[in-house]
Amino acid sequence: MFPYSSCNDHIEADNQRRRLIAAAACAVDVCSRRRKYCVIGRRRNRCNADYDRVVKKICNVKEHRPTIFTRMYRLSPISFDRVLAIIEPQLLPRRKTAKYFVPPVIKLCLALRVLAGGSYLDLSFGYDVPHSTVHFYAWQAIHAIDRSTDPFLDNIKSPTMRTEEELEKLEYDFAELCSFNLRGTVAAGDGVVFRMQMPSSEEVEGDVTSYFTRKGYYAFGLQAFCDAKCRFVMISSKLCSLTNDNTTYIVTQLSKDIKSGKLPSRFHVVLDEAYPCTEQEMSPWKGRNLPRERDAFNYYLSLHRQVIERAFGLLVQRWGIFWRPLRLSMINRGVAVRVACRLHNVCVDDFGLQRIRPVGSGCIAGFEHETDHQRGDSVPGVLAWTDGTPIRAGYRSDLE
Repeated sequence: MFPYSSCNDHIEADNQRRRLIAAAACAVDVCSRRRKYCVIGRRRNRCNADYDRVVKKICNVKEHRPTIFTRMYRLSPISFDRVLAIIEPQLLPRRKTAKYFVPPVIKLCLALRVLAGGSYLDLSFGYDVPHSTVHFYAWQAIHAIDRSTDPFLDNIKSPTMRTEEELEKLEYDFAELCSFNLRGTVAAGDGVVFRMQMPSSEEVEGDVTSYFTRKGYYAFGLQAFCDAKCRFVMISSKLCSLTNDNTTYIVTQLSKDIKSGKLPSRFHVVLDEAYPCTEQEMSPWKGRNLPRERDAFNYYLSLHRQVIERAFGLLVQRWGIFWRPLRLSMINRGVAVRVACRLHNVCVDDFGLQRIRPVGSGCIAGFEHETDHQRGDSVPGVLAWTDGTPIRAGYRSDLE
């Protein structure tokens, strides 16, 4: 009996050892397959992406069809190359030995198309980038533009931080708008809100209702000032969008600088009737049937204040990300607005107010002449294009 029992024990131990070896082999095979799928599969996808072809196509459009290129990316080819040269070091891979990576030019194109309102599915198809990584690469470029300290991109400079010569230039540009009847203006300001989806309680520390505006939707608020050429010189979004414009303005650095005397006394900013009127913060007289002097003052002041409304209109019309509710985190919403304002200034410097011509009688109904009812004079109306597009029927501009 003893030899038989010992033989059975030996067979059982041998079978158990075989089962352990088989289980270990299966585990090794599964792990090797998983590792092969994760690593080699990703490498195969990157190898199949012909980024050289995509870059060549972008360069071809930029060189041979600059008007289409500007409509696609909102920037002129020269400004595009300059922006790319500034942020390119931040878009290169951290490891210089990396063989497969998305070129910086494609990342910048993705960023500009996302800001222009492009769909991530269309961008994935057009630039041969996986749809799950479109926003990842686009936001790399957007954050690089936001962090840049190069004067070309860091172009939002407050009037209180400018030299005397720069303030004189700002004042002269505003004076030209009203035939030099109102002097001293260096900036025009107002508030604007951008529609957004409802933020989560964690993002706003439970104060969700403070972002629901009187207009009936959730919005991201911005307080901004611009010069006579519609370039932004100050932006601030410190408070929630439900806050009134006056309170939002008081907490801005520009308001604090003016109160501390950093702006020379002979210069001022112009605001609308929602703001208080001081010696350096001018707002219009309130009410109707005003005396002739006050009504005339309001007329010339409105000529200065209109530039901030035009700047907001150009900003929203040019960057399609504002055409629908912002579906971003609260931090990225602020980044998107700041980058859009920076690039807006670049576009204004590119195109300026190049297309200005008087409108003759009968060209556009209701815009043949504009009249100063206090003085009783009538002057030809003026049309201005800020994107440099030629004037001919059926032509679409980059603002569409």
